[in-house]
Amino acid sequence: MTYNNLFILEFAESKTLWNDKFPFSVGFRPCTRSKDHNAGLMNSTPHFIWNGKEPYLIFKSLYGHIFVSEIVLEYFYASELTGFVARPAKLTTIEGASCNGYYELQRTTISGFAGAECGIQLLEKCSCCGRVEYSSLKFINGLNEIELDPFHDFMCIWPLASWFISERAKKVIDKFKIKGLFTQPISKSRLSKHNDGYGPVLQYLIAEPFLEETRQKYPEIFRTGDCD
Repeated sequence: MTYNNLFILEFAESKTLWNDKFPFSVGFRPCTRSKDHNAGLMNSTPHFIWNGKEPYLIFKSLYGHIFVSEIVLEYFYASELTGFVARPAKLTTIEGASCNGYYELQRTTISGFAGAECGIQLLEKCSCCGRVEYSSLKFINGLNEIELDPFHDFMCIWPLASWFISERAKKVIDKFKIKGLFTQPISKSRLSKHNDGYGPVLQYLIAEPFLEETRQKYPEIFRTGDCD
C-alpha cells in the first residue's frame, strides 16, 4: 500500500497587493455553452506590491503565487530539491521601490490526482471550454494513499492548489527556519478545514513551459472542446 508521508507548505498572512498599474486579467476565454464560464486568465506575469516592512524570505500572495528571496532559492538548489522552477518576480514596496532578488516559485508537473480515496468527485466538466468543478475534500489522509508519479520534493496534486512537499523538503525548510513559512503534516494543516469545492485552472498551478507536456500526459483530464 502506498504511503507518501506528505507535508504541506503554509504561510503567514499575506501582505501583498496587486499592482494596479498592470492588468490583472488577460486572454479572455469565451464559452458558447455558458456565459458563466466566460473569464479572463490571470496575468501570467504577476505584479505585486509588498504592503509591509521588509518582505519575508518566502511568502505567498493572495492569489497563490509563491515568492522566494535569492538566498532561499540558492539554498533549495544547493539542497538539490526537485519539482520546481523559478523566474524573476515583479515586486515593489508600497512606496514604489523595486524589491530586487525575489523569484516566483512554480511547480513543473502534476504528480497525482485526488479522487475517491479523498472523497473528491468531478461535478462538472464543460465540453466547450474545459472548465472543471470538483467537490470538497472529505478524507484528508487519503492524500497519503495516492500514487504519485513523479515523486518530487515540491508537488501538485490535482485539483488542489496547495503546495505538497516531501519529507526531505520539510527537513531542508525546517533547518533553514524561514520566517513566515510553516511545514505541517497534511492531517494538521489548514487544508483539513477547507470545506469548499475546487475549480482549478491548470495555468495557475504549473509553470508555463510545462503546460503542454502536462496536457499531453493527461489528455482525458485537460482536453478541451470546441467553442466555435
